[in-house]
Amino acid sequence: MILPYGKLPKTKEGAVKRLIDSGLNNTSVTCFLIGEKTYSRPWCQYELNKSLEDKKGIIGILLPNQEKHGPLWISRFGAPVYKWDHTKFAEWIEAAAQKAGR
Repeated sequence: MILPYGKLPKTKEGAVKRLIDSGLNNTSVTCFLIGEKTYSRPWCQYELNKSLEDKKGIIGILLPNQEKHGPLWISRFGAPVYKWDHTKFAEWIEAAAQKAGR
């Protein structure tokens, strides 16, 4: 059973935050796989806010079945959103890291 953000018992909410924080530790760029409703997912919002706070580079990749995404929730922070192209992924990550000064 998946409970939405804010509906978890405080101990489990803290555990999820620690898991996300741990995953972001020692990284320069956060890459979001974006579907139509990713913007509305509270844990994605938490991860975005934490990444912005830590001054990480940010990029978005549209899921293969997506032509567009919901509101420009990461683009408004200057983060590019790409259609998946494995030949350019490393280039995109490097550009995001450099843009963030990392």
